[in-house]
Amino acid sequence: MGGGMAMRTMRLTLAVGVCAGMWVCALDPKAMIGKPPEGMSLYDRGTMERNGVKGTFFFCCDDRCNLAVNGKEIGASDGTRAAKADMRVRPGSVICVKVLYDGGGKGLALAFVSTNAKVSFAASAEGWYEYTPTDEEKWADIAHVDKAGLKECQQGPVNSYTLSVGAAAKVPCLQAIWGPSAGTTTYLLHVVTYADLVGDRKK
Repeated sequence: MGGGMAMRTMRLTLAVGVCAGMWVCALDPKAMIGKPPEGMSLYDRGTMERNGVKGTFFFCCDDRCNLAVNGKEIGASDGTRAAKADMRVRPGSVICVKVLYDGGGKGLALAFVSTNAKVSFAASAEGWYEYTPTDEEKWADIAHVDKAGLKECQQGPVNSYTLSVGAAAKVPCLQAIWGPSAGTTTYLLHVVTYADLVGDRKK
């Protein structure tokens, strides 16, 4: 490799590693999508990765939240009833939710249901994480997510907003989740996996 190419490569590596003046262990969604389900053909896998699954997010929280997918804000909830937002997701799509607590109870309930109702998944403590963005103004941009700072979410009981989401989505929503930090604002993240989107296939 020539000296010029080596220098360009080094500069690219440094650019990826630094965000807002901080060293960041960058989030790699491809490393978090799991393995394709047993028996899935290469054709079906390619179709899923290319086309994804079109559907609707149903979500509600205590007290307020904003939902983003792949860096784009697509909806908000004031906690009074389940909000919804249409979106196409693929293995590796990154769901980010900014949740604000005004005191008292806290938590997020969320479910995704495909347009044909064959695929669904819901937020749970497993596979969902709290993160601290390096720039709170750009909380939905995964370039501002430090993977080294991810913390596993905590599970809460079925409550009014899990029931609201379940009724709107017409699928079970059995957990409210929240981050372990004690602040009034938490940022939650999930990388869509193959298992989330297999539908009737064995997970």
